[in-house]
Amino acid sequence: MVPHTPDAADDAAPARCSLISRGHGELMAGTAQRASRWLLVEHPGPWARQALSSPPLDGPVGSRLAEAAAAYDAQVVLIRRPGDHRPPGARGWFVVDHASGTVVAGEWTEAADLGAAAEALASGPGHRDARPLDRAGLILICTHGKRDVCCAQLARPVVTDLAARWPDRVWETSHLGGHRFAPTALMLPECVQYGRLDAAIAAGVVERHLCGEVDPAYLRGMTYLAPPAQAALAAVLRHTGPRFVATELTVTEDGKGWAVAVTGHVGGAVRMHRVEVHTELGAPAIQSCSAEIAEAPAQYVAVVVQSGA
Repeated sequence: MVPHTPDAADDAAPARCSLISRGHGELMAGTAQRASRWLLVEHPGPWARQALSSPPLDGPVGSRLAEAAAAYDAQVVLIRRPGDHRPPGARGWFVVDHASGTVVAGEWTEAADLGAAAEALASGPGHRDARPLDRAGLILICTHGKRDVCCAQLARPVVTDLAARWPDRVWETSHLGGHRFAPTALMLPECVQYGRLDAAIAAGVVERHLCGEVDPAYLRGMTYLAPPAQAALAAVLRHTGPRFVATELTVTEDGKGWAVAVTGHVGGAVRMHRVEVHTELGAPAIQSCSAEIAEAPAQYVAVVVQSGA
């Protein structure tokens, strides 16, 4: 049997960076990891600090996957089922494309088998095996303790609870960025990232998301958008309510920041919102559990200045 193998750094230190960020009220909107396409590679662990350095991916195949991701606005993460106890054998991989809402799936046993995943990453929705992925697609929770202990420590109870509710949807995943916002989650195919999903509120946020409501209180952003647009859309959701669906975003840089026009609807009512976005430095704080020096994080501040038909 192959037991689930925690990352070596899981219990190395208290999850202090997440607690500091939360205590300082650091803004999360605009921090989602950028990608419009995601490659998920099932790997039981242990995971290296850099996911694609995890054997047997630490070689030409990992480099090929990284190059394909860079070329096609994609990210590659490792995934595993919570409490994975399956014997050695074929593992899955998935390429999820946001724009089309499609997934291409395959299996791998040897690292060389993942060449097919690189091809699917390049083909996206044009791949012969692409199929629709419904809204209740994949729920990924970062538990990458080797990258940052916050993710492993704080996400464990969240993963346990969500996996009990949605056993076929929930996966642990390697680094999703922003470990100081742990526990963090990625919802696919919508490419919506959430943060600070502790065990008391995670299931509610996920439940509402699956019903078509994006909770702006825990939103880091939509990964297919640039950070200023992520922050602008989060501001509109706070202004209009969680059922707002954006259909068009236009971003203009004006020297002081960005002017973002967000068009969308709630039900049948179409509205355009104008949002002003700028960056400012937050309170100096530890940015990761392994850091010793406090840094002032850049934050995106977004204000809805006009709403209308």
